[in-house]
Amino acid sequence: MAVVQYWSSLEDAWVATERCALTPIGEAVGAPPKADNSWQLIKSESRVRLLLLDPEPPHPRVIFKIYRIPGHLAWRTLGMVSRANREFTALMEAHRHGLPVVCPHRWLEARALGALSFSAISLELVQGSNLETVLQNNNTTTEQRRQLARKAGSLLRSLHTAGMYWGTAYPRNVLLRQDSAAELMVIDTPYAHWHGRDLSGSESALSDLRGMVRTKKGRWGFDRQEQEQLLLGYSSDDSSMVGTLQALVVPRSRLQSKLDRLKQRSANVLISSPRSPGKGGVYDCEQQGYRRNDNQFVGIE
Repeated sequence: MAVVQYWSSLEDAWVATERCALTPIGEAVGAPPKADNSWQLIKSESRVRLLLLDPEPPHPRVIFKIYRIPGHLAWRTLGMVSRANREFTALMEAHRHGLPVVCPHRWLEARALGALSFSAISLELVQGSNLETVLQNNNTTTEQRRQLARKAGSLLRSLHTAGMYWGTAYPRNVLLRQDSAAELMVIDTPYAHWHGRDLSGSESALSDLRGMVRTKKGRWGFDRQEQEQLLLGYSSDDSSMVGTLQALVVPRSRLQSKLDRLKQRSANVLISSPRSPGKGGVYDCEQQGYRRNDNQFVGIE
């Protein structure tokens, strides 16, 4: 399969997307493939860019995320596993274990004197609607909400049992797949860690549970009955555990939430987590094999 190269480096990619037009994510993803090696900017923040790459066949469309480290903060990243490497490795191992996660394609990073300047990851594009949007839809029935809550609990249980800490377990980061019978999929894992051991009952697992029962703006995403269904799904229908879990996943105070974020970010540096070797690499989803690739160009292989 031929290589499609968009830019020669991550820095070039960042500069090229600096002042271009922003296309709404739903519009870009929902439109038919252009299949002309084009790209669209679908999210732009001071430290994150999200692109949709639309290569010619037989290459698939992919989501490409670039993470930038400001120069004055680069010293903090010395010896640190890049966000793209951590995210890629966690997704790769989760995919190998048959978990419902979006499949990673490629990761790469750029460093200067050991400090990070950029890192990036490309992911398969999956059609569907995020769970938060579905829950806010007035056409979603009470019974459908309860079924989705139970499935969300089961999804979290499968991750934690296998040994994956999600880190951003919010309804907006769960995809209701368009091509399946209301199956849920994990689509965003920038703070994920792959531990490879059962995390059930740990503070990390409880942190994920707290995130799942809340919406983007901090409001509760599920009512009491739906929370119970979520926890039943998480506990494999062990009703004796539901009361205990309900007491543990109550909303945190603003100070507690800030401390949780600090612990989370500190863990990215201090906790040993599996990493993929090299300055970049490619994952074959069908063969479930990893190939190191230090080429710094931005594109699809």
